[in-house]
Amino acid sequence: MFNVSANALRRQSCAAIAIVIAACTAAPAPTSTPVPTTPSPSVATAPTPSPSLETEPPTAAPRSPSGATDCDDEVARLDGRLAFQTIAGRAAGIATLNADGTDFQQVVEPGDQRDQPHFGTETPRWTADGRLIFSSNRAGGMDDWHIFVVDGEGGDPAQLTGSPDGIEYHGVMSPDGRSLVYAKAIASPGEPDPFREAGIFISDADGDNERQVTTAPEGAVDEHPDVSPDGTRIAFSRGLGGSPGNARGSIYVVNVDGTGLQQLTDPELDAIRPRWSSDGSLIVFSSNDDNFAVESANVWLVASDGTGLRQVTHESADGQAYFPDWSPDDQHLAFLHHVAGGSTLDVDVRSVDSGTPCTLWRGTSALAPGDPDWGASEAIR
Repeated sequence: MFNVSANALRRQSCAAIAIVIAACTAAPAPTSTPVPTTPSPSVATAPTPSPSLETEPPTAAPRSPSGATDCDDEVARLDGRLAFQTIAGRAAGIATLNADGTDFQQVVEPGDQRDQPHFGTETPRWTADGRLIFSSNRAGGMDDWHIFVVDGEGGDPAQLTGSPDGIEYHGVMSPDGRSLVYAKAIASPGEPDPFREAGIFISDADGDNERQVTTAPEGAVDEHPDVSPDGTRIAFSRGLGGSPGNARGSIYVVNVDGTGLQQLTDPELDAIRPRWSSDGSLIVFSSNDDNFAVESANVWLVASDGTGLRQVTHESADGQAYFPDWSPDDQHLAFLHHVAGGSTLDVDVRSVDSGTPCTLWRGTSALAPGDPDWGASEAIR
């Protein structure tokens, strides 16, 4: 059984695959709606990939998007480029796509990373100069996770972190490109779990001069950091544990020097993966991270001071909308979307204020998307 850290690492990928499997097998909708909560350190009861999906060969994956057939006029006006995880059975890679749904490119090919249940490659994040940061265990053993960087058009990834005392994941570069921020777990030899959650860390852009920003409480997980546009604060999610249906977690902000820790959302929202708007006034996130199997995940907004909480999507039954990110102009949101009763998990986009979601890239049983990140064109070109 995986420890707290490994479960945190694989949570987002398992959720994506589980939603696709549930759709394809026509799983019945939940009969009850428990109180929402946060990421639990233990995901032993979370759905796992079905044998039929695991054996889908990565070579069968499409190499071009289905296109935004739902509302082409809407997405034709969008700017920037999205990066997202591509999950093929038990392997994962990274792809990029124009915000208008064109020019799909597989930047990091899906590869079976030692039969990892958390798929070996995840959480791509654009840098200001058009590269991609991502988490992977490609250079080590089963739970040997570190931060890598690859050119936005592909190539050989370079490893940025590799501390001997633990693992690093969910990395993001600061807007000025001078600092790397990530979640970390520390090795604990001789204890039942080989790692213990430590918190959010910051280092130089090359991984040197590491220092700790937050300390996760016992049994909790600090993860998915995002740096504010002015580089002074970090938003992150803190999972407090609990079984599906009763898991709890909140969005927090903290100064980069570790002071000024502030909780923004109630733990019962089970909030995950915050992202700052470009002006630093708003944070978007998704709810029901570990509770999606019993209550739908949805996209929410909150002001960076914790006021003005607002629900953006309203999925129900087995519908899911999660892992949102802002368009460069803050007018649209990209997110993972499974329509209730549908058979695919897609990358969708919609206006922040209103509108019907448009599908930018439609997943298949052979290749499902995960964790989209929306970069500005001027940084990528």
